[in-house]
Amino acid sequence: MSKKRMRGKIVVDNLTSLRTMTVAAAITADVTGDVTGDVTGNLTGDVTGNVKGGVQLPVTLAPADGAISVKMGIVLITKATAAALTLAAPTATTDDGKVLIIDSATAAAHTVTVATGLRGAGAGADVGTFGAAIGNGVALYAYNGAWYPVPGTNLNVTFA
Repeated sequence: MSKKRMRGKIVVDNLTSLRTMTVAAAITADVTGDVTGDVTGNLTGDVTGNVKGGVQLPVTLAPADGAISVKMGIVLITKATAAALTLAAPTATTDDGKVLIIDSATAAAHTVTVATGLRGAGAGADVGTFGAAIGNGVALYAYNGAWYPVPGTNLNVTFA
């Protein structure tokens, strides 16, 4: 195995004999095989296989009316009065499998307008109205350019 150190990055030419290594620098390459240990920082790219341990979802606050700009993670509605939010359709294939949780931290009848409606149903299921209670919310997953509710996760949000 040969290792080269270049400006804070480690380049390994032959990973077959590598067993343990601590890297405190950026890695810009494909990684094939098992990674055991903590990963701190951003991970950009696809993860295929099992993830054991916790995955911390990003939390985005919604303190005012407007667009929900994230397509993955948790959106916590913090506006004291009813928020009017919009959610763009996910991109088919690119966003498939992403999960977005929308939760209310305030007791107000918030609305979330979903472009193309739930399951792509259009105007018949495009506006989700929250019951006016803290903890009301819904989890959605993206598939083929539409948002779908995760079964059993809708708590007092009515889509019509």
